[in-house]
Amino acid sequence: MNYSPPQDWIFSQNRIICIKETRLSAKLFFHHHHHHHRHHHTDVIRRERLASIGVVAVAVAFTVVKKVFVTLQFTFKTCIKELRRYSDNLHFEVYQVEQIDFWISYTANAN
Repeated sequence: MNYSPPQDWIFSQNRIICIKETRLSAKLFFHHHHHHHRHHHTDVIRRERLASIGVVAVAVAFTVVKKVFVTLQFTFKTCIKELRRYSDNLHFEVYQVEQIDFWISYTANAN
């Protein structure tokens, strides 16, 4: 699946997408589909539903070549570090691990 991100999105050096946003708080969802995983497919928020929960933007797919868990952990921490420059109060949820790519959605909470 190809998704062209908005132009105000920026790539970090390890290809995680971050958003140039200074809104109050944010929620970051990592959406995963594991082809051999039987559980929690209903827990994955799909792209069609993102608009209904107030998501600002959706990231382009990120390709994981090898060492899926190590790569995911590394990029996840980097993405948190990057987003903390724009927001004080961040909430993160990690879903299933995907061997090919994953989607990141960023939700700004209007308080």
